[in-house]
Amino acid sequence: MSCVIFFNRLKRISKKHYFDKYFQTYYKNIRMTWKSVRILLGKNDRSDICNTFYINNEYVSDNHKIANDFCKYSSSVGANLAADIPDTDKNLSSYLSERNPTSKF
Repeated sequence: MSCVIFFNRLKRISKKHYFDKYFQTYYKNIRMTWKSVRILLGKNDRSDICNTFYINNEYVSDNHKIANDFCKYSSSVGANLAADIPDTDKNLSSYLSERNPTSKF
């Protein structure tokens, strides 16, 4: 067996033992376990969360106003999309294929 293969095998085994021991430290604390996973993946930085949003041509940093405007936006998406769909004279059943006689539905 070459030295490179032996080294890679030893490195993989060492890494497994390290992470087993690392997670055994927090095995009863799910919050710390996930915090450790985020740290190991390099996703611990939460600085990308915005504190200010541009709403109705103005910058808003009030959390209550931001939450209310997000609620208004998400509750009106369906109605706005429905308003953009043109009316048609076609019957809904014209889009369905023939019924399968062996189907239970």
